[in-house]
Amino acid sequence: DTVLHYRLLSSAMVLLAGLVFLPLCRVAGVPPTRLAVFLWHPLLLKVNGLKGHIEPLSMFFLLASLALLIGRHQLTPTALLALATLVRGYPFVFFPLYLRRVPPYRLLLFVLIVLAGCLPFIGAGGEIWNALRTHLATARQNPGVFVILEGAARVLGHPEWARLGAGIIGL
Repeated sequence: DTVLHYRLLSSAMVLLAGLVFLPLCRVAGVPPTRLAVFLWHPLLLKVNGLKGHIEPLSMFFLLASLALLIGRHQLTPTALLALATLVRGYPFVFFPLYLRRVPPYRLLLFVLIVLAGCLPFIGAGGEIWNALRTHLATARQNPGVFVILEGAARVLGHPEWARLGAGIIGL
């Protein structure tokens, strides 16, 4: 219930996500010593854990899900993928891996968990997207190619095209 507790939880998730790499390393034939280097690196904890980012939670669920999927489990990996998707949307791109390895009726668990996780926010309606719209309209973190696109779009007289161009490049 405090920022300190959240940072401790986030730091623990970073370390647990690193440990979940062990079975993935074995399958990929990567020496576990590389995992030690990964876990040792101070930026892993400083940037992700101690800053209180939410990504370590999603990464833990995603990596644990992939490790269990490789271990031929069928129910738990889909549940963990759903939790990872609820934390951050991007783990959903791994969903096609599950289509080939998990029976279709067990994939229903993924859908049910995502729906249950979204239920508390159903009353917000379309306003739930306002923060994302504001962020997309004003954010300038790590702009990269966007600055060039924005300049070119301004010359053409349509600065809003820069976001469309950046979105197309991103996809």
